[in-house]
Amino acid sequence: YAVLPLAREQACELGWYPATIGDPLHGGRLDECVPCEAGTHRSNPLADRCEPCPEGSAAGPGAVTCRSCPRNTFAALPPVAQRETNLGTIVQRYGSPMCAPCPLGSTAELGSTECE
Repeated sequence: YAVLPLAREQACELGWYPATIGDPLHGGRLDECVPCEAGTHRSNPLADRCEPCPEGSAAGPGAVTCRSCPRNTFAALPPVAQRETNLGTIVQRYGSPMCAPCPLGSTAELGSTECE
């Protein structure tokens, strides 16, 4: 598969990334920056894409960093997502968009991936 970045350099603010050629998710506009998807972040100004949040953390759309899940919540790493574009398949790993509360009677420490 192939996903091509913009033909010209695009400076996007942290938490956003340059739109890609062939990605219909953003309406095919190539002259703009788009927010990182929920569960991903972009804190490195030199990175051309958003990175998934690690297990035990979460981020909403447009995040600069992922936040550790508070006590008595958790976030496991979701499966890999794929979507079709006119240039092929885009494979993206997303982290968690939010921390889920532990079930009644169980607990979790800061940054947990499961409740006990």
